[in-house]
Amino acid sequence: MGLAIRAKSAMDFNLPPYFWKQLLGEPAAFADLEGTDSFSFKILQGIQEAGKTGDPKIFAEKVPDETFTTYLTGGELVELCTGGKEKKVTLENYEEFVTLVTKAKLGQTDKQMGWLKEGIDFVVDLNLLTFLTWEELEIRACGPKDIDLEALKKITSYNVDKEHP
Repeated sequence: MGLAIRAKSAMDFNLPPYFWKQLLGEPAAFADLEGTDSFSFKILQGIQEAGKTGDPKIFAEKVPDETFTTYLTGGELVELCTGGKEKKVTLENYEEFVTLVTKAKLGQTDKQMGWLKEGIDFVVDLNLLTFLTWEELEIRACGPKDIDLEALKKITSYNVDKEHP
């Protein structure tokens, strides 16, 4: 990956935006969860929508028995705060819950990302990459997502009749 970034030799990495943001040290945001755990993202969106109604009855109906716990990718149940198993998610604290779940879910790969950064930094000084946006870094490593069909046609040799459908 470091070589792909350094040499502009695109490799086909299909990674979510949050991955590239982590390489640059950008903070996590709730929207980043969608690219890594879309199921949890949708559930948390539902909790936010129920909370925005401001109606305790609607909130209790849509978020009946949620506590300050979440399951990580490996199936491990973790408490999001001290006493999280007993602390119910309410209309008054749902925003804190969403923030803590997002932090827990996105923080699962911090150790692995540290190792990746260390390896990439061996090839490309990560401090230099901070001049790039995450989108520019992704393009540098993976190449552009859009393919210029006319340019592709110019470098493509056909083994069949060009007019064949």
